[in-house]
Amino acid sequence: MTFLEKFVSENRIQKNLYTYIGCPKEFGYENIKPCMDAALPTPSCYECWNREMPGEQSNKETEERFIPPDYYKSGGIECIDAMVSAFGKDKVATWCILNVFKYVWRYHHKNGMEDVRKAAYYVEKYLELTEYD
Repeated sequence: MTFLEKFVSENRIQKNLYTYIGCPKEFGYENIKPCMDAALPTPSCYECWNREMPGEQSNKETEERFIPPDYYKSGGIECIDAMVSAFGKDKVATWCILNVFKYVWRYHHKNGMEDVRKAAYYVEKYLELTEYD
């Protein structure tokens, strides 16, 4: 977990607000390299916020992959599988590529790496759907 992820989860703010909040040291996070103590946030503040917190254990497998939440299942069937049954592989494969475009387009402005992981998930789904064509 990065300093920014911890701050966001503790304070329920949007990730993209880091530019307005200054150095992580100002919020009680220690173990950060010395910075220039600038009055305004600098690019080095961004680097500090995105560093892994010392001593934090992370499960890289779940952090690096998007796993669809349970609300995308009904009766044990994934929504995307039901879509394949209803619309066919070709149309759902196209929909997957459109989702990749959407998540890559917005990742920097909305959910950051979460959107990148979602885009990767839809690339994998696209490949699954088109693998044997």
